[in-house]
Amino acid sequence: MRDWLVDAPTILEFVPPPKRLGLEGLEKRLRHLERLLDQHPFSAINLPEIREEESRSALGERTTPYEPRFSAREIALEIRQRFAIPAIVNHVVARQSATDLSHWLRETHDRFQVEDFVLVGPARGNAERIGPSVPEANEILRSVLPGNVTVGNICIPGRRSGGIEEADRMEQKATVGVDFFTTQIVYHSTPCVELLDTIARRCPRAALTPILVSLCPLRRAESIGFLRWLGVELDELTAQRLTRDRDHVLERSIQHLVAVWRKICEGVERAEVVTPLGLNIAPVGPMPASATVRLAQALASPITEL
Repeated sequence: MRDWLVDAPTILEFVPPPKRLGLEGLEKRLRHLERLLDQHPFSAINLPEIREEESRSALGERTTPYEPRFSAREIALEIRQRFAIPAIVNHVVARQSATDLSHWLRETHDRFQVEDFVLVGPARGNAERIGPSVPEANEILRSVLPGNVTVGNICIPGRRSGGIEEADRMEQKATVGVDFFTTQIVYHSTPCVELLDTIARRCPRAALTPILVSLCPLRRAESIGFLRWLGVELDELTAQRLTRDRDHVLERSIQHLVAVWRKICEGVERAEVVTPLGLNIAPVGPMPASATVRLAQALASPITEL
């Protein structure tokens, strides 16, 4: 296991900027990242792959149209060279053949020096699938890259698809060598606690695989529609509480996320769950560095101090 993944890691999600901003815009975003890294010891940087896709929920909507962005693996190389911190590249595996995926993995590792991956399935069932499933992609990665790389997958607490519970999907993926999971962005503790409890009772391999819980601070009320468009579960009562005072959405969201994390930790302690937990801080849209750092520091505090 690579060093960044041990001892309850906190990773930071960094969305690649639009290409239309050019190198100057990329440099501005990297300077923002540098301020964040100067203020908090994040374990790694998590780079999502942004693609044009359909809505994952009828409840949400995009706030801005899709536009091409800088490549996650290109930014990963820049981050490694500039900040000497691991950079995790997310990649949708269903849109290319097994042969093309093998080539992409080798090139990403050899040319862009990426050693940490999150392999992602299609957004909506099999509609986009022309390539391998996620478990198959995990096996491909293990066969083409050296043993010192890590592979992660996404998990969605509360999901039950095709008659299969999420814990069983995770056990299948852990059996073929996944090193960690990151959750979909969560705003409710109960699905996470129930998932961890199920894993502890009947999924021995997944029970030993670290799970990074993804938490997203909100700066404005309009972001809720976009999160729902992405498929994030956020009920109406919680949305109303977060946006009741539009001048304090950010502060309310930070308080809410700290409470969610506390409830997850308390639930895990009560159930005597042994699954290692960490955090993926995933801001959506422009976010002050001070707010991201404040959230990360609050989440890192012992439960007795929250």
